[in-house]
Amino acid sequence: MTKIEERRSLDRFIIPQATGSLLRTSGLNLFNNEFSLSIFEKISKKIIIKDINKSGACIQSEEPLKGGDFINMIISVPGERKILVKGYIKWVTLVQDNRYACMGTQFLAYGDGKKYNSSRSLERLRQFTSHPEDIIV
Repeated sequence: MTKIEERRSLDRFIIPQATGSLLRTSGLNLFNNEFSLSIFEKISKKIIIKDINKSGACIQSEEPLKGGDFINMIISVPGERKILVKGYIKWVTLVQDNRYACMGTQFLAYGDGKKYNSSRSLERLRQFTSHPEDIIV
């Protein structure tokens, strides 16, 4: 059996009881800084966040997506405000006779504008992942 080499440059952390939902954007897209209309459609009732860092997460859902699908993920941690991050699905593995899927996500870069995740989201994720022992469960 071949050992798979770890390619992540940042450690992932487990945030107890972290859940969320996935939203898909439909409607007009933002191109060349022109105004667009976006409508969010919920594509997953609930996801479980298995592990996370500022660049991505491993999530579990009953509704598998395809690799490359663009997502908006709302992260919910008990006692905290929700965090919205944009990204896409990197990989999908069906588990337990296809009853649910584990999916790897990669978050978009952080910055200003609609093509980026907000700097505020980055700070919130850093808060959780830099001191996971401080998270109240």
